[in-house]
Amino acid sequence: MNRKINVEEIVTALEPDVRKIAHKLYILGGTEEDLVQEGLIGLCDGIQSFDTQKGDYSSESFKAFALMCAKREMLDAIKRAGSKKHQPLSNALPLEKMKNDENKVAKSPEEMYLDNEDENGKLNSVAFTKSEKQVIEMLLLGLSADEIAGNMGKSKKAIDDLYYRIRKKLKGE
Repeated sequence: MNRKINVEEIVTALEPDVRKIAHKLYILGGTEEDLVQEGLIGLCDGIQSFDTQKGDYSSESFKAFALMCAKREMLDAIKRAGSKKHQPLSNALPLEKMKNDENKVAKSPEEMYLDNEDENGKLNSVAFTKSEKQVIEMLLLGLSADEIAGNMGKSKKAIDDLYYRIRKKLKGE
């Protein structure tokens, strides 16, 4: 018997579980909400591809399958974010802002970034630890998380935790 499924009801019911998964993960250059969105996309894919011969949409096997699809989509997003494939576009600065009146480069991109942050008052108004300051400096130099971990003699996980704390402080949490 083919019963019409209500995707909206299923997504609403499983969204808290997707959020729990996303809360445990970190995406470079993104937020927890970005991961939730990726997870919901994976959840919808799981709903569409679920084999109803293995159970109905209210079964535990469906829930496990759908949440696995959501987590895989989040992990894929994390992998894509860490690949640096789009980093040149994400970190690009408009040339117009880099030139002064004589059409010469006025400041380096790092100086422009710091000036922009100073305008917002974020970097100067937040109390960062010594380790967090080191990470920020190395990020501005363009080092990857692995390179920062090697330079600081810490694990990549420790650096990811520092990224997370820095982002929380910048958001004012």
